[in-house]
Amino acid sequence: MRGVSEVVLFHVPTGALILTDLAFNLRQARSFDRIVWRLAGIPDRFGPSRTSRLLLLRDEAEASRCLSRVSEWPIRRIVPAHGEMIVRNAKAQFLKAFARYADRPQGVDSAQLEIRSFRPADAGAVWTLHNEALEGTGAHAGNGPWDEDLRDPGSAYLDPGGEFLVCLRGPELVAMGALRPTSVDSAEIKRMRVAPRLQRRGLGTRILGALEERARSLGFIRLHLDTTVQQTAAQRFYLRHGYREVRRGSVGSFELIFYEKALPAERSA
Repeated sequence: MRGVSEVVLFHVPTGALILTDLAFNLRQARSFDRIVWRLAGIPDRFGPSRTSRLLLLRDEAEASRCLSRVSEWPIRRIVPAHGEMIVRNAKAQFLKAFARYADRPQGVDSAQLEIRSFRPADAGAVWTLHNEALEGTGAHAGNGPWDEDLRDPGSAYLDPGGEFLVCLRGPELVAMGALRPTSVDSAEIKRMRVAPRLQRRGLGTRILGALEERARSLGFIRLHLDTTVQQTAAQRFYLRHGYREVRRGSVGSFELIFYEKALPAERSA
């Protein structure tokens, strides 16, 4: 990490992020040791120490740039030099530990973006974004039959009269969302995903707005969707855009919140 005075390593075959002094994970320590470490500015959960923040990450703009790049890697485990290895929700824990740097506001220039319907050539990038975005929120249940729609989005969404939109930033697919008809006048918002390093930059709002516009053009007057109780950012996002909670339920080990929104009629010219 040039300019941040630290080295991180990434082992591609295992998805292991190897850290030296950037962060600690001393959770299994005795109570007395925890008190000593806390006084020394070492956290009792995964994250950077006070010394790391003051010395290694002193240039927050450069730290943001470097950590954003690291967050693009497909992290499946974290091996810190100080503390226990992390194998569960590793990428989500990394993003949470360094949120103050990764979440620095950086606008996305509209001129760099293209939103269009899915094409078969997008399939690989769609699959990658789906997994990276879920891992970033800690809501990934693993891949299985429930992901079959993403193996062929065209057949799952476009053929039945819905939509599957992708957002490109140059050649890179950075956001997506789908529309699945559920009745003559209703459709479900599905597969809303934004690249973790570009979240809270307005991309989700752009995709959702484009989906709502497309839904109106297809004759739908009502949209519905769901999200997990763990995804608090998504809950705030949908409430902010006019969706209201209508019920809760469970699918497997996940508790879900269901939302609805009535679409305003298109204004006549």
